[in-house]
Amino acid sequence: VIDRCAHTGQVPAADIDVCLVTSAGVATLAHADLMSDALQTRLLRGSKTATVPDTLGCWAITADLSPAVVAISGTGSTVFSGDISAGICKSYGNWDFLLGDEGSGFAIGRAALQEALRYSEGRSSAERIARICLEHFGLTDLQAIPDVVHKPVINKVAIAALARPILDEADGGNHSARVLVTAQAQLLAGSTISALEEMRNSKPMVGCFGGVFQNTVYLQEFQHALAERASIFGIPMIPTPHPGRGRRGKS
Repeated sequence: VIDRCAHTGQVPAADIDVCLVTSAGVATLAHADLMSDALQTRLLRGSKTATVPDTLGCWAITADLSPAVVAISGTGSTVFSGDISAGICKSYGNWDFLLGDEGSGFAIGRAALQEALRYSEGRSSAERIARICLEHFGLTDLQAIPDVVHKPVINKVAIAALARPILDEADGGNHSARVLVTAQAQLLAGSTISALEEMRNSKPMVGCFGGVFQNTVYLQEFQHALAERASIFGIPMIPTPHPGRGRRGKS
């Protein structure tokens, strides 16, 4: 991608002095060093290179390096806040799918599977969600869901992919799907509100990133949950979805 960017801009790689890469999946310094070393070895010899998580990239473009809080919801989710002048740099809920990822595609998929299992036991009326889950995994029996989900390993990408039809159902007016999506949007909004509370003196902008924010219901419910609190803080609440950017999947 970097090589293509250089050619598109008609700038020879040899003339690039500095390269900043912001990418999903950069969770440790070792990951960052691996990417930077590869660039310096194979493409950008002699240049200064740095690799940072995509959370930093999303933050940087939300308010042009000014104070900002970003909410990212794709396969996984996280909230990140930053204010250079105040020395603030903090993430919320960035604990992966077992412990975090609230409001993410994975969380929506998992909630749909739970609803389908409740339907199989007569504890839910969400027939459409149950059918979507069966179709998604190619099953005919809802009771087979636990084995498919857990064995041989938990496939979080497959579970997160279930979010797309559920989000579409919510947009289409399905009540059960809308309730499910609203609950997840409110969870991520809760993390965002925590970030806003800690940054109230900075009056940060709010940016929204990731594929889940492309959904109308999700974005509206997220905005609604933040609107009153943001108004109290005097924060310019302008979440804007950015197509094609999201944690663990798109960069």
